[in-house]
Amino acid sequence: MDRQSNNSSTVFTMSKCATGGSLVFFPDFGGNVLYAKPIVQKLSNDVNCYGIRLKPDMIENLENLSLIDAAARFARDIAEANLPEPINVCGFSFAGYFAFETAHWLSKSHAIFCRLFILDTTIRSKNIQSRLLQSPLQELLYAIRYLGSNWRRLISRNIDPMMLHKYGQIGFDLNRHPESYRHIIRQMYKMMSTYNPREWKTGSAIVLKAGQNNKIWRYGNGDLGWDKFIHGSVTTHNVPGDHLSMLRDPDCASVLANILGNLIGAKRKGVENAQFN
Repeated sequence: MDRQSNNSSTVFTMSKCATGGSLVFFPDFGGNVLYAKPIVQKLSNDVNCYGIRLKPDMIENLENLSLIDAAARFARDIAEANLPEPINVCGFSFAGYFAFETAHWLSKSHAIFCRLFILDTTIRSKNIQSRLLQSPLQELLYAIRYLGSNWRRLISRNIDPMMLHKYGQIGFDLNRHPESYRHIIRQMYKMMSTYNPREWKTGSAIVLKAGQNNKIWRYGNGDLGWDKFIHGSVTTHNVPGDHLSMLRDPDCASVLANILGNLIGAKRKGVENAQFN
């Protein structure tokens, strides 16, 4: 039995191949890795794909976990799973923060080198003064937009528990999501809103960003702000589509998977009927 099949591990197998390293995907706001399906389908013959899921003990304690705490658990489980090397960790949007912090923990606490892939995730300082100094126009435009969308709620102080929208974060309407997911989404949102990124002095990353991204969120020198927190090399690649279509649109997703495959050294294109558990 594979060590990663341990019932207490957050690591689970998405596809297996005879050769190749590992590609590990991290959970989104709902706690799943469904966004990775087109990538797994494309690369299943070239790399072993794994997902990270929240185990029941984590779900029960989510309100007490920080994003960095959760990443420490993910790193421990990856280290104990003895995955085929080289190990590549990957996260899309919110999951990019998990990928970043897990890669940091793997390097710092487990002496495991892994390549970090961040899919269209913007990172910014929590300090408003720092953001104003870094990108005053973008911050001003965002503030105007935020106030325009939330001024009634802010004046009346009538907080709708189903609406999640803190300054500096994306808005989330829980009414649009199944009731069974709402607790996880609420706690994941709390993790994101209180997350204070650490600097990774020895790290490096590859950022794949949507070609049609909103310019308001383009902080840093085109790398979505990651060079402010990662002191090693940060390289970027453009992917067609916007933040959602880069993975939802089959053509855009195919381009993204091909770029990712070339970067991790995959020599063949995976079959289209990969198992997705």
